[in-house]
Amino acid sequence: MEIEWKAKDYLLFFIAIPIFIILLYILPTSVKNFLILDMKNITPLNIFFSNYIHTAFEHISSNLIAYFIVMFFLFYLETDKKMFYYMMFLMFIALPILLSLISIHFIPNLPPELGFSGIASGLLGYFIYVVYGYMKKLYDNTLTSNFPLLVLMINLSIITLNYINIFILSSLLSVFLAYTLRTKIKNILKKFLLQYKYLAKLSFKNRLAKLLVFIFSFLLSFYLPILIPTNIIIGGSIINIASHYFGYIFGIFVPIIINGLTLPTKKFRKFIISHSYRIYSYIHKTYTSNSYPSPA
Repeated sequence: MEIEWKAKDYLLFFIAIPIFIILLYILPTSVKNFLILDMKNITPLNIFFSNYIHTAFEHISSNLIAYFIVMFFLFYLETDKKMFYYMMFLMFIALPILLSLISIHFIPNLPPELGFSGIASGLLGYFIYVVYGYMKKLYDNTLTSNFPLLVLMINLSIITLNYINIFILSSLLSVFLAYTLRTKIKNILKKFLLQYKYLAKLSFKNRLAKLLVFIFSFLLSFYLPILIPTNIIIGGSIINIASHYFGYIFGIFVPIIINGLTLPTKKFRKFIISHSYRIYSYIHKTYTSNSYPSPA
């Protein structure tokens, strides 16, 4: 079940891509300004490269740390190398363009836009799909795509606590999805407990490593509320929650579509679209009614 990662895989994702981002960071300010998405001067170059540009050390360091953590767990849990490379191509080539076009369309008054966090959010969304694939192969090969949707709905329930109507709907959908998966979740828990007994036979170091993987995987699975905070102004910079949200949704749904799995019902799709519109309306109102520094 484990993928045999080769040296070139590690070289590409743990060295080449971070170096590319760092090289863009150390470019002269005049060059970086040309590559930052400016709504008054939109070009094909800044539509793409703005998602890789950083102007502050704190910004690039936090994004690279998040990238390394998520990529480490993707390498550890991934069970489909072909899907992984499909998604990485889309993440690093297509998603940057889509994120910029979404910002241009929905937030025309957006301050100059830059940063890798939208792509990092996409990787976190894809991580949910990878966890689903891992559990399906290890614990229950009949597990359906309702599982990543359940994780998504729980995340949305947390985010929408201040929007009572959407909170109630997302909570009800979470309960419904959990109900449809009740037997599979029960079987997975049984197998997990059996595996836990097996772990007792391993060395302390191996048990600790597997325990840490489980804890971090759980935390990363419910990280969306951190990506979409209630207060979008942090440290004098504005957080582009629209990019974070769309990147996350992209990471979950695109592999489901590629794999030809059962798609959500029409009612569920309408809810996702409605929820997305609420987020875009909120951030659009924030941008148009205030003047802030560049987003993180």
